[in-house]
Amino acid sequence: MSFFKKTGTLNTWQHLATLAILTTVATAGCTKKDIQYGGQFVDGQYTQIIQLDSLTPTLSTVYTDSFATADLGTALLGYISDTAVGDLTMSSYFELAPPSYSGTATTYDNATLDSVCLVMRLDSGKYAGDTTLPFQVGIYQLKEQITPGTDETLYNHDSFLAETTPLATGSKILRPDLPGTADSMSIRMSDNFGQQLLDLLIQKNIAIQSVNQFLPYFKGLKIAPTSQNKIAYGFKDSIELRVYYKTPGLPEATQHTAVFSLNDATHQFNHIDINRKGSLAAAGISLTNPVISSGSSGHNALLQSLAGYMIKIQFPSIGSLVQRAGFLQIIAAKLYLQPTDQGTLRQFALPTTLNLFTTDLNNGFGSQLTDNSGSALSGNLVIDYQNTSGLGTYYSFDITSYLSTLMRDNTAGSLKKGLLLTGPYANRYDSFNRLQLGDASAAKGKATLKIQYLSVQ
Repeated sequence: MSFFKKTGTLNTWQHLATLAILTTVATAGCTKKDIQYGGQFVDGQYTQIIQLDSLTPTLSTVYTDSFATADLGTALLGYISDTAVGDLTMSSYFELAPPSYSGTATTYDNATLDSVCLVMRLDSGKYAGDTTLPFQVGIYQLKEQITPGTDETLYNHDSFLAETTPLATGSKILRPDLPGTADSMSIRMSDNFGQQLLDLLIQKNIAIQSVNQFLPYFKGLKIAPTSQNKIAYGFKDSIELRVYYKTPGLPEATQHTAVFSLNDATHQFNHIDINRKGSLAAAGISLTNPVISSGSSGHNALLQSLAGYMIKIQFPSIGSLVQRAGFLQIIAAKLYLQPTDQGTLRQFALPTTLNLFTTDLNNGFGSQLTDNSGSALSGNLVIDYQNTSGLGTYYSFDITSYLSTLMRDNTAGSLKKGLLLTGPYANRYDSFNRLQLGDASAAKGKATLKIQYLSVQ
């Protein structure tokens, strides 16, 4: 079937460009003939619109070792195993700020401890693995303060020294798709630890009087999985340490809560340990060999941001289009990307939205592709269970402008240029989404380029 609508007219700029060329032809031949439009082609003696799908894009997997994981709004925790990537263990670091301080308040006078708990709320839709298994974590007190590097951010490989014995451990079977309020996890901590914090409040200790005074005393926490249950979750970064206490009153004591809340979201970051194994490791991808073609990895390319993998798309045969007899210009070009796991039970959710960025032989991020209004060009996910499109589940991008520019590029290294496929730039490292695409030789999930171009005979 055709993936483009048949048209009987050209828009203004296409018409003008055609008219200019035909005027030259007519002048040289001393004759001028009308152009007839209609049908699948522009069926004149001189012009037609041709549809083409034989210029196959090529795919590669690109590996980047280091990426920023601070200030994402999500604490990623858990353990997942991926046959293509290997094993990923995720932990999260953060600081806490004390409750508001007043030197004259009597809030904590004669207070007695009830309990102390760390409370975490799920970030909706962010999970991977077997949710019927208990999720088990440990909470560790930091021995050194969280300090960003010279570029003022924190990365997946950063870590800070923590106590080896946890302050507490917790286990719960979470329900990530619970309607309404997101499920949460409350981890009871030792009464001794809670009493230490309450004593600071009762005594109006200098360590509790401001964040800057509190952090040297209590440097922060690390949360890490304590089992290799194949389950991982994203939690909102609104993590709280709650000290429940009561004060004397009639007819009975009054219940209160002192909340130590997240301090400085830019100091909350996710640490990721990766045991790289599986099909990509077998294909030889590494820090010294950061790009492998789909042909050397089972005719597949992989987007798994948490492992540092992106997909590079190139169009090495696009230059041959201008060699075709009568080629004038591209009118429309659409890129269709189909996951290879069509019709199967997915271990990891597909990204709901994808973006494209220009890149070169160094595989760095260039400019983001945008639509005519200047908005980010988004390959929104289309799930077609009935396969009425002939594609099944797919993403599509209108890359007409990009290909037209690429065809005019005569600079050295132009054939090495391409597009990086990733999730939306600001939040591509805050979920467990994964996408595997097939190349032209893959059994399924093939990347396809559909082009319409104007030809002058």
